[in-house]
Amino acid sequence: MVIRTFLPFVGSVCAAKGLQKYLAQPKLKVAAKEETEKADWDYNWDHRHPQADWTDEMKEKYKVKKTRHVYLIRHGQYMDGEKDADRVLSEKGREQARLCGEYLKASGIKPTQFVHSTMTRATETANIINSVLQVDCKVESSDLIREGCPIEPSPPLKGYPEKPWTEYKESAAIEAGFRKFIRRAKPSSEENEAAVIVCHGNVIRYFFCRGLQLPPSAWLHLSVSHCSVTQMHMRPSGTVGSRAVGNNSFLPRKYVTFTNRE
Repeated sequence: MVIRTFLPFVGSVCAAKGLQKYLAQPKLKVAAKEETEKADWDYNWDHRHPQADWTDEMKEKYKVKKTRHVYLIRHGQYMDGEKDADRVLSEKGREQARLCGEYLKASGIKPTQFVHSTMTRATETANIINSVLQVDCKVESSDLIREGCPIEPSPPLKGYPEKPWTEYKESAAIEAGFRKFIRRAKPSSEENEAAVIVCHGNVIRYFFCRGLQLPPSAWLHLSVSHCSVTQMHMRPSGTVGSRAVGNNSFLPRKYVTFTNRE
């Protein structure tokens, strides 16, 4: 009986010593340290957090009271073309947009802001979605959420971006779009905000990484299908969350596409 009781103890000691020796290796020490370190959350990421030198009057005036929900929707499948005007939605893309509109309506989403990219495929998608949703707010368009390369991806993927200077030319507008649309609710908002933003895959993936304070250079390693919905919410406290990334569960399998060749 003594031997039976003692052996597990010996095994535990040996295992502990083995683990200690394993972690003592230089590389593993660094890895273990990196895994346990926590990055500090930047509560003032949108420059709307109360500042130490604010008066009580300023804090009350600029205090965010409600949550802002953002629904990022990628445009539908489209036809390849030389110019943007030629890149119209395919038949499948139009049906994807209609089904997306039905999903938003069934989910009870009532936009307080509805904005789309000025590119043809996004404009068409937004129009079809709105034909179902019938939003009460103003329908806006913006050049800041047009498709482009937001930042050089890391780790790099072979052959992308095709032109090395692309991100330098396009990133400023996309970053400006992030600052304009991905933010906390306005202090004057008396109800939660719901922004529906119809744009493009690269923009959505970059916004998602930036909003959750993940490395923005990782954007290219996410994937969102046509007319999928990526949801984010910005709380009054300054924290940000997400309940869905590239949600396409409302689309029949034959309408789930990522490229124009599917």
